[in-house]
Amino acid sequence: MNWIRKYTVSGVLLLDVLFLYSIILDSINGILSVQYSIELPIGKLFRTVLLGILLFQIVFNVKKSEVVPSSIGWIPIVVSSLYLVSFVYWETKFPSFDLGQEFGVWVSYVYRLITVLYFYKNRYRFRYEQILRITYVTFEALGLLNILLYITGWGLSTYFVTQTGVKAFYQDGNAFSMYMLMLYPCAIVYWIKSGRNSIRLIGLLLGCVGTFFIGTRAAVIGSVAVTIVTLLIGLVGLFNDYKLALFHRICLFGGIIVCLGVVWTLLPDRFVLKGRYQEHADRFTVKAMGSSRMVLIKAGQRYIESYTGTEWLLGQGSSAATRGLAKQMNISLEAKGVESDFWDSILSYGWGLGLLLYATSGLYFAIFLKKFLEYRKSVVAAMIFIGGCLWAGLSFFSGHALYTNTLITPVLGVYVWLVYSMSKELNLKSKQHE
Repeated sequence: MNWIRKYTVSGVLLLDVLFLYSIILDSINGILSVQYSIELPIGKLFRTVLLGILLFQIVFNVKKSEVVPSSIGWIPIVVSSLYLVSFVYWETKFPSFDLGQEFGVWVSYVYRLITVLYFYKNRYRFRYEQILRITYVTFEALGLLNILLYITGWGLSTYFVTQTGVKAFYQDGNAFSMYMLMLYPCAIVYWIKSGRNSIRLIGLLLGCVGTFFIGTRAAVIGSVAVTIVTLLIGLVGLFNDYKLALFHRICLFGGIIVCLGVVWTLLPDRFVLKGRYQEHADRFTVKAMGSSRMVLIKAGQRYIESYTGTEWLLGQGSSAATRGLAKQMNISLEAKGVESDFWDSILSYGWGLGLLLYATSGLYFAIFLKKFLEYRKSVVAAMIFIGGCLWAGLSFFSGHALYTNTLITPVLGVYVWLVYSMSKELNLKSKQHE
């Protein structure tokens, strides 16, 4: 029974719950919803319990005297408090405001705050092997699952059209895409740090292909982009911990050519995506990617222009604002967002609170950029920065990165853990070589 105690006390159990066990619960939730039309709040209950456990760990099991950086400490805490206080204004001012729905969004925001704090507080408790391995295994498992579901046709179709993408059993394909794309750089770092093992490379490729099969623009373009960038940095040899022999660089050059060939083949006017895939291919044209998003952004901007006084500062809350936008656009949906996190922030929470909420997320990206500039010779810092760029870019251009996307929250915590524990690891290595 010693292994059970060690497994529980070491914190590895909680890591497994955050990543691996959540796959099982989310899949059960999806199967019940897709196959049997049974809607249960399993995911919400699961993450609410996790929030309580993480909060307990921070309060009782970690040193209380430790100073926490303001970017992940008091600043988001103050902003989340302002967010909660704003409920009073929205509840009294807007009849369409849904207190329960808005509270769920607030809990998601707090869940991210607490998770990031948990990983920061435990930056000396976990080992690189533990953190990176769990992200690699999750990436591999989800990639393999999505490939199998794509082949069998049992998974949930991304666009509700046969064989144009599968999002496993996750309801939000864009959230699932971003989750996989943020796991990908961590999985690459694990492969590099573990000696570039051939077996692990197969797992890495499974995860990449599984991400590609989601079929969203973010998943397709992002998975190919991360792969090409990884091959390029290995080819050029910029990083001290990712130096490759000439033979391996030649192989990587061949890999880049293959990736570019795949991109060329999958362009909308090429043969692979013609015919039965044409509708899906049209989504990848520059015109389609720009026009659909701009229609929503312009509609959101027109709605925001009507804000005055306190409403200009605090907005209407996400529930009331999205219902109002759907009504203004005269569409059949009950509620509709802009699908750009920046404009969704302003739409829901005004130019005051909205900018504050969006800026607290921007602070995480600032941390990733700072560490990349500080440790620019480390491939770990580079891959975290690449993942951070994906997160920030997709957040601005396609949304689904902030607020309700609880899938990516543990990965964001891992990113913060990596950047704040990086100096310790590099210092230990330098002492070993002295």
